[in-house]
Amino acid sequence: AEISAAGLGRLSLPGDRLDSVSGDAVELAIRPERLRISGEQAAGEANTIQGTLEDAAYLGERSQFFVRVEGCEQPIAVTSQNEVEHGASELRPGQSVWLQWSDDALIVLEAE
Repeated sequence: AEISAAGLGRLSLPGDRLDSVSGDAVELAIRPERLRISGEQAAGEANTIQGTLEDAAYLGERSQFFVRVEGCEQPIAVTSQNEVEHGASELRPGQSVWLQWSDDALIVLEAE
């Protein structure tokens, strides 16, 4: 199934993802740790959006990032393990960044 999401554009979802909701409007959720953040766009990545890093916090073994994406009301939160993210520790507020996620990372919810 394909849906249109404000700020994210058109997204492809596995067909069964929409089976649990009724109506035409849905809400999408994604856990912050299921997002990947990078200063460069990943080649060939289907689920990718560009935004601006608004804030970053180092929390020991992980970092928390807040990314402003055009069309989204609130910044998108991203949590990454410091030792596995590629270049995430070099990101600075105000910088253009890319967010990527796998197809199975999206959760479809009933719209309120």
